[in-house]
Amino acid sequence: MIEERNVIEDVKCHNDVVKAFDSICVDVNKFDYALKYMNVLNNFCMNVGDSKKIIDVMRMTCSTIGKQYL
Repeated sequence: MIEERNVIEDVKCHNDVVKAFDSICVDVNKFDYALKYMNVLNNFCMNVGDSKKIIDVMRMTCSTIGKQYL
């Protein structure tokens, strides 16, 4: 379910979450492998529906890996 590819229905949520992922977790310009996970971020928006909740969890999770991917 998380890895399914779905049409982007909530463009604002998707854009907010993708920008946050790029700045908080992995710089997709440096690590282009991360692009393949953009559909997962879209699925989070579809299932959670609140970009703030997703980004808050992203901050907690990505802060534990350090800044090696930024």
